[in-house]
Amino acid sequence: MKADDGSLMPKIEMSDLEHLPERVDSIDRKLDGFIVSVDKRFDEVTEALVEQRQYSEFGFTRLEERMNIRFDNVDRRFEQMEQRFDGLEQRFDGLEQRFDGLEQRFDGLEQRFDGLEQRFDGLEQRFDVFAQRFERLEHRVDGLEQSFDRMEKRFDGFESKLDLLISRRPRKRKRR
Repeated sequence: MKADDGSLMPKIEMSDLEHLPERVDSIDRKLDGFIVSVDKRFDEVTEALVEQRQYSEFGFTRLEERMNIRFDNVDRRFEQMEQRFDGLEQRFDGLEQRFDGLEQRFDGLEQRFDGLEQRFDGLEQRFDVFAQRFERLEHRVDGLEQSFDRMEKRFDGFESKLDLLISRRPRKRKRR
């Protein structure tokens, strides 16, 4: 758009320049509010990540404790089996019954191992879910960074225009 004098810059009224500081202050407050909002969201994301990590560590600790207890039980059972085998020569008559009992115990152990494998599978699936969630969070953070970069460029453009307006402002002449 051309001004009345044919230049490409629109004519700026003195009253427009008088309100310029208020407008700049308004933009500054909005930008401060935006920055506080972004900081708050980053704090929320950080808190969520810390909470997830604490939950995961808690879960692993409990799993480890439970596995140690079960392995201790398995060790004790194997010790009991060894004692029984030592007495097999003296108890040959009950050998068939004892073997049946051992088979059941092995079946029980296999079932327990199957259960542990299923739990590990479940944990792996949860890790996959966490990985997907982290990817989504990273994507969102990238989007926020891009938005902030765009706002920063726009602010730079406003700042350049403001500098141009200030440099074109008529200066008062000194009287002699």
